Amino acid sequence: MKSWYLLTILAVSIASLCACSKTDSAFEFKKPAIANEPLFSQDLQAVQNLELDDESRVLYESLENKCTQGNDDACEKLAHIYTSDYYMRTDKFSYGMNIYQDLCNKGSAYACNFISNVFRDRRYGMHNEELAQSFTYKAQSAATVNLKDDPNSKDYIYLEQGLKGEDLRVFYKDMCQKGNIYACICLRSEFNDMSESIEEMELHRKYCNDDKKAQACTYAAERYLELDKYEKALSYAQKGLSLGDNDAFYVLSLLHTKDGDTPLGLDCLKTSCDNRSVKACSRLAQIYLDEANAAEYGLKHNLYVASAYQAKACYLGNGEQCLMLAEEYQDGSLNEVNDYATNRYYMRVINQNLMSRHDLFEFYQKHPSPYMQSKLLFNLKRGCLVNGDSLSCTILADAYKVGQLGLTLDKKKAIKLLEYSCNQQDQTSCNTLLSEY
Repeated sequence: MKSWYLLTILAVSIASLCACSKTDSAFEFKKPAIANEPLFSQDLQAVQNLELDDESRVLYESLENKCTQGNDDACEKLAHIYTSDYYMRTDKFSYGMNIYQDLCNKGSAYACNFISNVFRDRRYGMHNEELAQSFTYKAQSAATVNLKDDPNSKDYIYLEQGLKGEDLRVFYKDMCQKGNIYACICLRSEFNDMSESIEEMELHRKYCNDDKKAQACTYAAERYLELDKYEKALSYAQKGLSLGDNDAFYVLSLLHTKDGDTPLGLDCLKTSCDNRSVKACSRLAQIYLDEANAAEYGLKHNLYVASAYQAKACYLGNGEQCLMLAEEYQDGSLNEVNDYATNRYYMRVINQNLMSRHDLFEFYQKHPSPYMQSKLLFNLKRGCLVNGDSLSCTILADAYKVGQLGLTLDKKKAIKLLEYSCNQQDQTSCNTLLSEY
């Protein structure tokens, strides 16, 4: 097993050295060209401009300043925003890609891997298999170095590329035995290898007790909670809390609620939310939104209190809570219709890349509304007509096929959109064309 793993790492390292000679010299990423002419030219002008609210401008300026001063975390957040679909045909996208290249050169496996995926994905208009492979090698090389420094690094995922079936299971098992918790979790979840759950727990305990890693303590608490071992869960949650992991409050809240002490559970949830736990803030919003949940905690259903927790979860990065708030302001649930607040929360999801178009469409299907319909249609047209995003075109095709999103049923347009997506290597669209048309 060890010899197999060492040979894999050696092969990756040699390949990455070969690739570095092709990519070490910096080059400017150019704005991607539009893959095809717009499908509906009359709609193009309407979707050229992206709204940007004041809060997003302040956030971007802050991230740009920190990034310029050498803060890599700020650079990564900024690059994540600017390389979203919504900026694909703008200079911001090129700017984001150049930030990722700088991070890649500094040893970020994630950044190298992101660039390789852009060069592989035809919808970006930058398809280049040779460059894609060279950045894949760089990602693997960076991951190898990072794993030496931290065997529990999530960067191990960049070494698993190309492995399938039994080879992948063997890889996970080897990484798990070398002390990587995430590989143990993959074995347990993807291969149903429950024997690894014991090894996983041992790693949680080791990193918690010996290395004093707060998050490992909280992970151990959550696993013990799943196994209904409440005393152990309580012990490790308290250790996580003593080491400064505020998410441990969330585990404590679940424990106290299971024990029937809902007031203490509620206090823990509020403390966890106050300490920026997205899960805790979202849970509090759910409690106050639902009469049965509220009654369980001795509370009354209160939409205004719920909206305050939704806002906090939204600002902490939960896109679904942002959209729910937008809906509440749009339909007047919070006493009056407020178009400014509706637009503000919706555009926060778009501007800060909190949800993909696919996730937005799924949310709309669960929570349909005229406002969400118009905004989603706007962004799907932008994605399809301006950015050439095959997923957006496929969703639009489905809408034209059955007359959703306020569009008139038009099978000719649906076929045209599906043909475009199929030409962009979208297999789902190709299959739909073959089976239905």
